[in-house]
Amino acid sequence: MRTRVREATPEDVPGIHDLIRQLADYDRESELFTASVADLEEAMFGDDAILHALVAEGEDGLAGVARGPLRRAGGAGMQRRR
Repeated sequence: MRTRVREATPEDVPGIHDLIRQLADYDRESELFTASVADLEEAMFGDDAILHALVAEGEDGLAGVARGPLRRAGGAGMQRRR
């Protein structure tokens, strides 16, 4: 199976949300994960986006996600291409 790593797109948000939910369930902390798909999309792609993500995509869809802050405290950090 080939896996490709790429920047996340808005179309990936439901799958990313599901992967985060699965991790919260695995860690037995599902009650702490309260963000909706819309919340996640706004955090990643809204006008004031604060999250950036890379996804691992396999033949059967998303296989993993790496996420982090778009900007660090003080304003320095990654800039998303628009």
